[in-house]
Amino acid sequence: MTIVGSDFVPSGPLLPTTFDFYSLLETEADYPWINIRASDASVNGDFETTFTKAKGYLVAYSATYGTNAFDFSGTLNTGDIATPMLTYSGSAQKGANLIGNPYPSAFDWSSADKTQFDDNFAYIYNESKIGGAGYKGLNDIIAPNQGFFVILMMISRLLLIVSQL
Repeated sequence: MTIVGSDFVPSGPLLPTTFDFYSLLETEADYPWINIRASDASVNGDFETTFTKAKGYLVAYSATYGTNAFDFSGTLNTGDIATPMLTYSGSAQKGANLIGNPYPSAFDWSSADKTQFDDNFAYIYNESKIGGAGYKGLNDIIAPNQGFFVILMMISRLLLIVSQL
């Protein structure tokens, strides 16, 4: 599905400043968050044009950005899906990779093979967490379309998300 021109990111020569839409590049030491909006408000040419299956995105919309109800279009994901290559670059991110649940249903993280990770948890955003850390570890259900972090051990590899249907 296309990102720009969808409910998620409007089309136009300049993007509004009422939202942020990021991907994470673990190998980037200085600033790993890549925004779809360039510094001059144009579309960042280095950002992918379509959603990548099993890749996580960070989005933040202000109250003035429409209804915040978004529609996906296209064929629903089914079957086993490999994530984009997960990396451990030794940068400040130390193997933190943002991936996403590619399915229109939840899946059980506790049944995933986590031998390649530094711990058994997936980390999701928790806006009420005290101290500004903002993330909590979980080892159970990952919601549909939920983005989550995993901490990779010192090797780059793929994660195969196995359909539980």
